[in-house]
Amino acid sequence: MDNITKIIIIVAGVILTLLIVVFGFNFYTTTKHTGDVAMQDVTDMSNMLNESKFTDIEGQTISGSSVQSYLNTFAAEEVSIAVITKSGGPYYFNYASSINASTTTAEVNFQTKITANSGNNYANNNAVSKKSEACYVNPSGQFDVSLVRNANGVIVGVVFAQQ
Repeated sequence: MDNITKIIIIVAGVILTLLIVVFGFNFYTTTKHTGDVAMQDVTDMSNMLNESKFTDIEGQTISGSSVQSYLNTFAAEEVSIAVITKSGGPYYFNYASSINASTTTAEVNFQTKITANSGNNYANNNAVSKKSEACYVNPSGQFDVSLVRNANGVIVGVVFAQQ
């Protein structure tokens, strides 16, 4: 009888241990999934907040003075800016690129930060406020804003096209 009691206690201990392991594994799986969903939500919200400075003006018509202001605002951003005026363009700021405004596609070389005015590339955002520059933006002009995204959906360009 003494051996049977020991066997029952051992079997009960093994079953109890297995139940605790199964419960722990189940708890881990549930909390891991919940944590992954929460992390994805935080990442999505962070991306949305980072892009909001661009998406807030997407599809809008803004004044030329706002274009000048946004050029200064976006100067530190890793984004190429194209300004198309009635007198020509596109004129590029920040990073060298070839933005096709009609199809909103772009080839942006983020290794090539524009450091000097050359051709249609401008290193100085103040050029848009100088009437003598080809890229001059009339403060009272109206500009349509569109965003350019790469294959991953990341904003790589902003296009200001005069109406």
